[in-house]
Amino acid sequence: MKTGLRTRNFIIERTAPIFNKKGFAGTLLSDLMEAIGLIKGGIYGNFENKDSAGHPIQRIC
Repeated sequence: MKTGLRTRNFIIERTAPIFNKKGFAGTLLSDLMEAIGLIKGGIYGNFENKDSAGHPIQRIC
């Protein structure tokens, strides 16, 4: 598995519980950054925005 895909999967796995607990609208970018230990650039390097990060998670849950 390529590094980018591993990072993307890591982000999805670590942030899914936050989206489940707080809901999409209640989840802040800072919540995601704290959960995965990355800065904004680390998230935006893998997803265009919070919406695109939340969509794969909605399919899982």
